[in-house]
Amino acid sequence: MGTKTCETNRANGAAAPRIEIMKAGPYAVYGAPELHLQTIETDEAGVARDFRPGRSFATRPEPVHLCRCGASKNKPYCDGSHGKADWDPALTAPHARRPEEVTSYEGPGVTLLDDEPYCVLARFCDAGEGIWQAVGHTDDPAVRKEVLREAALCPGGRLKAIDKVEGRDPVGQSTELGLIEDPRMRASGGIRVLGAIPVIDPEGIAYEVRDRAVLCRCGQSHNKPCCDGTHLRVHWQDGLAEPVGELAEV
Repeated sequence: MGTKTCETNRANGAAAPRIEIMKAGPYAVYGAPELHLQTIETDEAGVARDFRPGRSFATRPEPVHLCRCGASKNKPYCDGSHGKADWDPALTAPHARRPEEVTSYEGPGVTLLDDEPYCVLARFCDAGEGIWQAVGHTDDPAVRKEVLREAALCPGGRLKAIDKVEGRDPVGQSTELGLIEDPRMRASGGIRVLGAIPVIDPEGIAYEVRDRAVLCRCGQSHNKPCCDGTHLRVHWQDGLAEPVGELAEV
């Protein structure tokens, strides 16, 4: 279980960012972290390669309420539609995962940790031969670099790569929020949370603080508050970005 907390840490006079989930309602965002579109860019084969930052959205005055049901007509902000929308607001994800639930893959240059329930089907791990196969060849510096890159881009934090050469996880610590757009799949994704921003349930219980996570905003995930990729299966769109490309199947 998590721990009771609604405290805010302060640095330089500003509240540290946090996200509070309102009961059967939106996400209340405090601390004014940056919020902008983050579009998944793909190569000719449709493999995800990087995020492209897009236009920004205001996060002041705080708290800013971000839609969680997927039905707001003022996305990404809440407009009260959750009160009438046909959605299930139940939070079913555990507050923390046990270490034994994480699968470890040992390679000569990288240890790959795989926590599958956090997968959001972003597809960065599909590059080349696939990250699970490539980890066994990480004695090759080029392969090692690619495995570290793919794992670091995994938005939900399913994959975490420990560099045995440098002895660290190379993921950066920027603190920001992103609205994921996936034009290849003609879908909009969840809220990308970077920088160990606390997420707190309606009872004041904090989820395990992680360096990256993706929160559902289509209202249809079966692992709320976490995204589980359902937005791809239903081709949910927020209307904030024009979809391009051919419709791909999941």
